[in-house]
Amino acid sequence: MERIWLGRPADEAAHSLVKAGYTVRMVPYAGRREQPGAEDARVMRCRIEGNTAELTVCKFVTDVMRDVE
Repeated sequence: MERIWLGRPADEAAHSLVKAGYTVRMVPYAGRREQPGAEDARVMRCRIEGNTAELTVCKFVTDVMRDVE
């Protein structure tokens, strides 16, 4: 079950897990260099133990057309 959440929007994954009866804990992760415009939080890791889901979340730039205009 954990792999289906990888790469998905963090809020969407958390909402689905809460709806399924899990307690969700989000752990933010940031690299050494912050990406300008990185606003889209995505799930990088999901660990489920008992009824608790721990989501490691990282921000990405996913609106690539913004830079083209």
